[in-house]
Amino acid sequence: MEKVFRVHKDDVTVEGINSLIIFYVNRKNTLINFMHNLDRALKEYRNNELVADFKSQCSEPMMITSLEVYERFVACCFTRNIFKEIRNEQRAEALNIKVLCTVFDKVEFSMTVLGDLTKDRRVKVDRSKNMFSCSCKLFESRGISCSHIFGAIKFENLLKFPESLIYKRWTKNIKNDFISTTMM
Repeated sequence: MEKVFRVHKDDVTVEGINSLIIFYVNRKNTLINFMHNLDRALKEYRNNELVADFKSQCSEPMMITSLEVYERFVACCFTRNIFKEIRNEQRAEALNIKVLCTVFDKVEFSMTVLGDLTKDRRVKVDRSKNMFSCSCKLFESRGISCSHIFGAIKFENLLKFPESLIYKRWTKNIKNDFISTTMM
């Protein structure tokens, strides 16, 4: 009996690719079976990617957070999967925010979760450069803004999502940019 391996768009990470390869590198499979199964998995992956791209480009998700101005921007800018991840981080209303220090255009905040003061995060904001950094390092590691940064954006009363927090590889139009630069 032949196993079918489903590839989902969310699984395309190094771990997902490794598990895909490990699944197909099997002593029981012949080279022909390996190539056939791998071809089928790639076709399914490409189809899933096309469907996800279509949904990102041609539909708008429901706005469900209290930070609708940011949520709407994130929905317009980022792919649907990244939008969902960022929306999960938009819990800024559940944070206690305290200004620790202000030096010229630089501000440092302390962020704690409502009801849990043990998880203290530090957010640094450079107002002149519109740059944000958080001690949790979610943006640096995954390329999405954390709830602490959303708290700082809200506290700073910014109505526009900062460009410095837009990781280009997660945007809807990255493929268009890539295609237009490689075709010239």
